Amino acid sequence: MSQHFQPKKRKKRKKNDFITLVKQKTKPHLIPLAFVLGVLLLLLVVGSQIKKTHTVYSEVKVLEQKLSQIEQENIELEAQIGIFEDPQIIDQEARQRLNLKKDGENVVVVLPAEKSTAQQQPPQQQEEKKSFWDKFLSKFKNNNSN
Repeated sequence: MSQHFQPKKRKKRKKNDFITLVKQKTKPHLIPLAFVLGVLLLLLVVGSQIKKTHTVYSEVKVLEQKLSQIEQENIELEAQIGIFEDPQIIDQEARQRLNLKKDGENVVVVLPAEKSTAQQQPPQQQEEKKSFWDKFLSKFKNNNSN
């Protein structure tokens, strides 16, 4: 005996039936509360995205400033490269910085006149070079001569 199981036919519900069903099964104050919580959650998500966007824009601005500084330095360095390609400038820099000379050229170096170390230092520093005992005995000699 085989019986075929057939589901019961349901009545077609109208849209209003769903709303009335929700109203019957939920408490009336939960719907506005859920709406407010949804709006707050949405504001939180949007606010965090706005903050991230602002941070990214400020970082971009800083990086653009660094880029412009580096480009300016690059222009200045390229100008210096152009200057140092001149053979006369290369000779001049080699003489000044490296003390080099051309073949057949004589170089004369003038040294400053040496002064004795006693003349260069003020009298107070000369006294400081005396030993402790010399200073100590000189105090007594000065007192005895008075």
